[in-house]
Amino acid sequence: MLSLKNIGVFLGSQRILDGLDLKVAEGEFAVIIGANGTGKSTLFNVISGTLLPAYGETIIGGIANNFEQVTRVFQDPRVGTVGNFTIFENMALALNRRKGYRFIPFANRKRRELFRERLAILGMNLENRLEDRACSLSGGQRQALSLVMSTLGEYEVLLLDEITAALDPRSSEMVMALANKIVSAERKTCLMATHNMRHALDFGGPLLVLRNGKFEQSFTRGQKQKLSPSELIETFVCS
Repeated sequence: MLSLKNIGVFLGSQRILDGLDLKVAEGEFAVIIGANGTGKSTLFNVISGTLLPAYGETIIGGIANNFEQVTRVFQDPRVGTVGNFTIFENMALALNRRKGYRFIPFANRKRRELFRERLAILGMNLENRLEDRACSLSGGQRQALSLVMSTLGEYEVLLLDEITAALDPRSSEMVMALANKIVSAERKTCLMATHNMRHALDFGGPLLVLRNGKFEQSFTRGQKQKLSPSELIETFVCS
């Protein structure tokens, strides 16, 4: 479970997050929307521990500031993978990260079988390309690899941070379908920020509207299924 209590973040004299509260149940897939500059990335930085708020509390899995249990996929596939590393090397690096980077024998049969099994879920034949460099993959393939890498090892919360923003429409739909498949299979707490109103409506459960530094509006899965993308846009464009 993820719980934020009275989170406040300032940029100089500007208040980015203002007494923000959030609770996402274990196994729940929540979606966040909001206009540019409303603090979605700032919120994810707080949850992942890369930004400490001026005040407030972050609780993950019942433990305060349990940031090592957070994994994140960014909008740019190049951020989540090392281009000059092979697929195998990228996945090994991700697995070691979940273990605090302590020494683990780098290549062994068991690890190779694990990576092949995880990659096979994607249906992209990447399980047979472990020695290919990440830079040889398309943007969609590389983002799909980032998704798999983010779920290696133990974690409590998965953050999907505008994961289709840098992709073409076809790759965008493919990556979202894969993300939904992985989230459903993992059954972990997931929070997704997106500018794509169709994705916000079609994927996940509760939908939260971030505005003026806090969540001013929310929709259940049933409620958002009755909305059109244009109606959803109006919820945060019109104050």
